[in-house]
Parts: sequence; C-alpha cells; structure tokens
Amino acid sequence: MKKFKEFSKEVAYLFEDYNYIDKADIKYLIQRAENLKSKKYRLCMHQNFESPVHEMFIVHPKNMYVRPHKHEGKSESLIVISGNAEYIIFKENGEIENRIPLSPYNGKEKFFIKINKNLYHSINILSEWFIFLEITKGPFNRQDTIFPDWAPSSEDSIEVKKYMENLNKL
Repeated sequence: MKKFKEFSKEVAYLFEDYNYIDKADIKYLIQRAENLKSKKYRLCMHQNFESPVHEMFIVHPKNMYVRPHKHEGKSESLIVISGNAEYIIFKENGEIENRIPLSPYNGKEKFFIKINKNLYHSINILSEWFIFLEITKGPFNRQDTIFPDWAPSSEDSIEVKKYMENLNKL
C-alpha cells in the first residue's frame, strides 16, 4: 500500500516520482470517507495548490449535496472510476439544461465529461459510492469557484434537503 500524506481530514496527496492507483487504493479511499462526518475524500496526484494541472481522485457518498457551481477561466474533466451519478448542467437562472448519466467505462452510460466554459454544474450521486478522477487547471483559488444565489449553501441543511428533493423530482 502506498503512503498517502494527509493534508486534512478530507484530503491526501501522493508524492512519488511516479504514481499509480489500484483497486486496493480505491478501497482505502472509500474506507477513509466512511469514517468521516462529511463522507467525502480526495487524493490529489498533483504536487500542491500551485500546480498548473490538478488531478484528483474523489470519493462521494450517495445523495451527497454537491452545490452547483462554475469555475472562472477553467475547464474541468471527469472520468468515472466506480459508481453511478448524473452530471447536471444548469442555465444561469438555475433551470436544468441537461442531465448526463454517468457510469464506469464498462457501464451503460457516459464515463467521461469535459466542460470547456463557465457553466453551472453539479453531480447527483445515485450509487452507494461514486469515485471519479477530476482534472482541472491550477492553481487552486477558492475565488475561482462561483456559487449561484439559487442554490443553498452546504451549511443550510434544511434548504439543502428541500433543494435535493426538488432536484430529484425534476
């Protein structure tokens, strides 16, 4: 087993001359997520926040709220490793423009998606765990992520519950 360097409870880095991930590592990431209140975990393959390319294996649990957002001046790619989800693209006013079903390469749905411009998007997790590789341009800067007024903050659990119920009805 590789030695991950913990950056926080939810984030680890893998600093080697060359990196690879196998099924045992994915199981480890899920175990880490299971033991956290947030139930989410990410393994960064890039060196640090300033890296020009960010590559992250991300684990999310079923029904996790991924607040709709967009990124200033950045594209974003997602490759499904395990599980099922919907990638949701929104219009500026919050209406759903498209729902793209996602599953691994050997599944029935899309396994790769790339957004080339600033579009509001989110992920609706349908399986017990959804594991994916996300690739985007660095450096990381929180101000590059824009959250719309029509999507509740993650901290507002009552509004998040209402939002998720409504999202799943549409």
